[in-house]
Amino acid sequence: IRFISDSVLSGFTSAAAILISFSQLKHLLGISIPRASLVPTLIHVCTHLHEINPVSVAFGLAGIVALALRRPLGLVGHRG
Repeated sequence: IRFISDSVLSGFTSAAAILISFSQLKHLLGISIPRASLVPTLIHVCTHLHEINPVSVAFGLAGIVALALRRPLGLVGHRG
């Protein structure tokens, strides 16, 4: 890893995060999404917005917000 530049490593990490995020959209939105690449997945989601489960979205976004707030609130590694 020492021979890989920081920009290449950062690009690889960012791309992996994007792919993982898009693979989890079906769980976040509560709809069935066929396996496809990025653009067809986005098109499918946009054409099936009426099928989104609001309860799944609420719980998913609440979980994302809770994870995002852990570090700013100082809750990471906190042992009370």
